Amino acid sequence: MDPALPHRCSACFFTTDFPAVTLEADGRCSVCHQSRIGEEIAAHLTSGLDDLQRQAARWREQRKGRYDCVIGGSGGLDSSYVIWIAKRLLGLNPLVVKYDHGFNHEAADRNVRTLCANLGVDLEIVRSKGRHDALYVRHTALAFRPTGLYWAVCGFCGPAIEAVLLRTALREQVPVLLGSLNFFEDKLHLKRGPKLAGLKRALRRTSPAQWPGMVWHLTLAAWHLLRLRLEFHVPPTANQFRRSPRVPAIGRVTMSRYVPWDVPVMVKALEETGWRAPHPALPMRFDCLIEDSLVNGTWRKVSGLTVQGVIACNLVHAGVRTRAELETTVAGYDAGIPAATREVEERLGIR
Repeated sequence: MDPALPHRCSACFFTTDFPAVTLEADGRCSVCHQSRIGEEIAAHLTSGLDDLQRQAARWREQRKGRYDCVIGGSGGLDSSYVIWIAKRLLGLNPLVVKYDHGFNHEAADRNVRTLCANLGVDLEIVRSKGRHDALYVRHTALAFRPTGLYWAVCGFCGPAIEAVLLRTALREQVPVLLGSLNFFEDKLHLKRGPKLAGLKRALRRTSPAQWPGMVWHLTLAAWHLLRLRLEFHVPPTANQFRRSPRVPAIGRVTMSRYVPWDVPVMVKALEETGWRAPHPALPMRFDCLIEDSLVNGTWRKVSGLTVQGVIACNLVHAGVRTRAELETTVAGYDAGIPAATREVEERLGIR
């Protein structure tokens, strides 16, 4: 093997480019030897459906308007399964809200529309009237372009989604938001330290002549983020100073604590409604073009893997998939970064 190339694990997709990953004598990486994700997931595959159904009965009894709950729906696996559980297993009447920042994949858009139509669930799509989300992405991308690393480019998304869901729940007098937590996505392994270290190295390679432009675009990005927060403001005023808004009167229920988050079972249930994953072997994280382009390009430079590549490792470690079953999909995400980046830059008008 060429010593200039990173050594790749024989069992998963980690390479020695990934911070703190080493190869053991058997050719498997240190993460394969240490990972307990399979055991952690097994511990959560106990059903609390009876408890969840009792809670759902209370939500129906307490209904003040048309809906029992609000669900954020991207069209991806997890949010789609939450919608399916709410309607099919709990008999709720949810309002599904999709936040559209302008970079959603067609497959995800089609999924959420098809799923809601076939389940008889109302769907509401929310967009920024001032396109402040897209403008935030544009100026953040321009600010970090000299470094080639775009860690902050998605900084608007999580708080905006939270605000949109809470605003909708307040308007509809709904007391609960339904969500989930996917272990395979939650354990992305790359910590803040390596991210910052890589960014510092990249900044040292930039020219001082580039710094004023970078600061200018960061200032504009901060301005559009503020405008976005004001547009999607959630009372009280203190929420403007929090990373994500809070409304104590609105609860949040994580469905994956009550219902087994078994990927093959989830996919089968959803496919009966017309839902489809573009990559059946890895049916997660296909809903955002920003991730497939700027974010995945950044992850590849720092760790040797895309976001989906790390999720693929988690699936292997949990025994859900083998490396052979995922190789084509992981390679496809790697190969797709340049084309996805061109598309995003064209949409942003920065090519």
